[in-house]
Amino acid sequence: MRQVMHPPTNLSKILEMNGDKKKTIYWDACIFYAFFKGEEHRPGELAEIQKQVQLIDADKLILITSAITLTEVLSGKLPADKKDMFPDLFKRPNILCIETTLKIAQLAHKIRDYYISHNTDFGGKTVGTPDAIHLASAITYDVDAFYTFDEKHKKHELGLLKLPGKLAGEFELNICRPSPPTLITQTNSKLM
Repeated sequence: MRQVMHPPTNLSKILEMNGDKKKTIYWDACIFYAFFKGEEHRPGELAEIQKQVQLIDADKLILITSAITLTEVLSGKLPADKKDMFPDLFKRPNILCIETTLKIAQLAHKIRDYYISHNTDFGGKTVGTPDAIHLASAITYDVDAFYTFDEKHKKHELGLLKLPGKLAGEFELNICRPSPPTLITQTNSKLM
């Protein structure tokens, strides 16, 4: 059974379209960088990100990210013609920059603690604090997919794409690369 922590009720209208829940996706900070810089990590991934943006523009898809993304995506690393675009994204009603609430912080703690307490299975590594906040935010908002390029284990941190099975042993979260065709764009291609 999927454990879901529902988003605040004031967002329910944004998440509804003709009585149906809109598809929601979550972008890790690295996806924003790839979009703004035009970075192709693997063949077709940039095109897939651009398809997601088209669906967002057509109000067929909701993009969610944590407010910490504003800290991670530095304007100084963006191309000059894109610097103003990043903060302007969050003025749109279907691009949600969510705060780290106490509930999200507690869930992020639970995620980090799970991996460190199972250190024999994960080589003493845990999920880093920013990544845990991203994951907890995505779980809280019950997203359909969490997009990232984070697959490499760092010195003390696990790569997100390599997290096995249920997240922290109990949460279902579709963590994936934006490799084409994703279920999100494939499902919505008839709507475009």
